[in-house]
Amino acid sequence: MRDTDPGATMRARGEDRRARSRARRTLFGTLVHRVGAERAVGRAPDLVPVRAADGADEFLVDLPCAGLFAPTR
Repeated sequence: MRDTDPGATMRARGEDRRARSRARRTLFGTLVHRVGAERAVGRAPDLVPVRAADGADEFLVDLPCAGLFAPTR
């Protein structure tokens, strides 16, 4: 990711089809699992409120596009 122009266009789900969206998606995917691991061992997650709000926004904005990538049954 470091060698990629964040503004470069790419194929992606969601409204933002720039390379920076992949870094953002990776951040929040990792954050969700970190919080789950912390809660599993009885630790209270330490989240920066603005980061948590950005994660919720990323999820809600991209959610309508997620169905395009869901497997069919």
